[in-house]
Amino acid sequence: MTNSKGFTLIELLVVVLILGILAQLAIPVYQQASEKAKYKEIDIKMKEIHTALRAFYAEHGGYPPDVYPGEAPPGLVPGFLDEWPNEEDDPFGSQFDYEAWRVGGENYWIGVTYFGKNGWRDTGAHSSSWFVQHGVDGVPMKEKDDMGIQIAGDGPITTSHVDLTVYRQVGEGTFRVR
Repeated sequence: MTNSKGFTLIELLVVVLILGILAQLAIPVYQQASEKAKYKEIDIKMKEIHTALRAFYAEHGGYPPDVYPGEAPPGLVPGFLDEWPNEEDDPFGSQFDYEAWRVGGENYWIGVTYFGKNGWRDTGAHSSSWFVQHGVDGVPMKEKDDMGIQIAGDGPITTSHVDLTVYRQVGEGTFRVR
């Protein structure tokens, strides 16, 4: 009778199989928790933007005009917000879109849409309309892959503070970084 110390091939295969099954169960749970934490970070950024825009309104009597996705609204940075979120610092590498949509007369819907982990609007070309219809001022909401926050349902905009050396007007109420 031989007294060998060690594991048989069958024992090693059983251990590897058990570890594989545990990994298959753990990886999706980890990915889901990681994604949830990243969206919580976006939620916090949206609340910071909401606070900055409310402070902007209190000082200027209106909100900044609309800009293209990924661009900071004129006059908001650095006076009211340290920096506008950019793709390099974003957990998903996506972008934020500040929007000021005319809703009648001199009134605008003011909000911010986040394009989500896939980087494009999942709720259509006018995804913000979903957030207008379902949103509550100051409460970030998630729809499909996107997030949005309504700042004001019918606020005015102001252009009196726009530094035209940085921004140029390209349409009614819409500005673009030079």
